[in-house]
Amino acid sequence: MGADGGGGSSAFARFVGSSAAALVAETATLPTDVAKTRLQTDTSGKYGGSLVKCWRSTVAEEGLGALWKGLQPALIRQVCYSSLAMVLFEPIRDLMVRKGEEPNFAQRLLAGGTAGSLAISVFNPTEVIKVCRQNDWFGPQRRRRSY
Repeated sequence: MGADGGGGSSAFARFVGSSAAALVAETATLPTDVAKTRLQTDTSGKYGGSLVKCWRSTVAEEGLGALWKGLQPALIRQVCYSSLAMVLFEPIRDLMVRKGEEPNFAQRLLAGGTAGSLAISVFNPTEVIKVCRQNDWFGPQRRRRSY
């Protein structure tokens, strides 16, 4: 049973749970995202199209911490997006269902898609900031790569 006394969970519990999960997941997967972003924008062939070569080169040139470049905007986006989507899901789902009825699969799918779409629309600009940081578009000119 949820905190609201019913079968669901409170909005606060969904917010905290989804925030914690998003924080752990984003932090764990960001090195792969950094490499993906750099491989996508690598016009020189520096990384040889290889994830492992990209990681090695990045660590050798910039240090281990470079694998987590863009962590702040990535966490802002992911935690806020996940939390908002989770908090919006149940109210949107409940708008689609007549009182006293259980939602069917299509209603849940539509509610999830709507909640996710609204949430990512709000927080997508932080993705642009993250990619810029991963590609050194911020910081001293002498340290930036040319794109």
